[in-house]
Amino acid sequence: MKQRLKVLIKSCHSFFSNLSKSIIWIIYVLRHENLTPYIKQKNQPKKLLILANGPKLNECIKNGIPEIECSDIRVVNDFCRSELFFSVKPTSYVFADPFFFSDEMNERHKQIWNAFSKVNWNMTLFVPYLAFTKMTKQILNPNIKICPYHPIPYEGWKSVRFLLYKKGLSMPRPQNVVIPSIFIGINEGYKQIDLYGVDHSWTKEIRVNNNNQVCLINSHFFDNKTPELKPWHKGIGEPVYKMHEILRDLAWMFDGYYKLREYADNIGCRIINKTPDSFIDAFEREIK
Repeated sequence: MKQRLKVLIKSCHSFFSNLSKSIIWIIYVLRHENLTPYIKQKNQPKKLLILANGPKLNECIKNGIPEIECSDIRVVNDFCRSELFFSVKPTSYVFADPFFFSDEMNERHKQIWNAFSKVNWNMTLFVPYLAFTKMTKQILNPNIKICPYHPIPYEGWKSVRFLLYKKGLSMPRPQNVVIPSIFIGINEGYKQIDLYGVDHSWTKEIRVNNNNQVCLINSHFFDNKTPELKPWHKGIGEPVYKMHEILRDLAWMFDGYYKLREYADNIGCRIINKTPDSFIDAFEREIK
């Protein structure tokens, strides 16, 4: 009797927890977004190569990236600030960080918009739904098509989550830009997605200074000088992370990769991490 009661209580708790998460998701989406799927699924005969900005991308390039000439290439964030951008001519680009949609115009922004103005090949830029209108006004290059995506994670019933994923109405928490990059690739119909430059080894570079500020040495493949140790801010004009906050956010990020792996397996997409010493443990590895 007691065991049955425990099972009943557990089932009720699970039901109402999933129900409340579903209601919260619906309210948010109806208030701030819409239920229009923007990512079009089509037959993708090519592989998708995602080139992220981790320092190990230099090693990957030095060792050679097979099929780079005959695959679709997706890059992220500040990739266009490197000379490699104009040599690989990526077919798609992904933004996720609010930095790229802020009203502030610093040197980093200027370099990005200047590089985009020089794009002379067809490229699709994927941005969160709420940034779509602003980006269409910011980027006037006719060679760049701007496509929105829905980044709001749904944390309720698994069956509903997969349904929303397939419709492109939700995705795993986009704690890192690589997550929407992979997710969009899955929904576009790619059967294999190879990852390069996804080091994700920030925990090796975290420090706490004498002012009790969590700091980071944030390295990228395109750095021309040794990166400095700097306080790790949550965003532009926001406070510095507390240690428990950054570890929580990193945990969400790595959990997001497991959700992607589960979804990819369900869809029939193979994700291969080809980055040496990457901290991502969710995908199969194939290191040259």
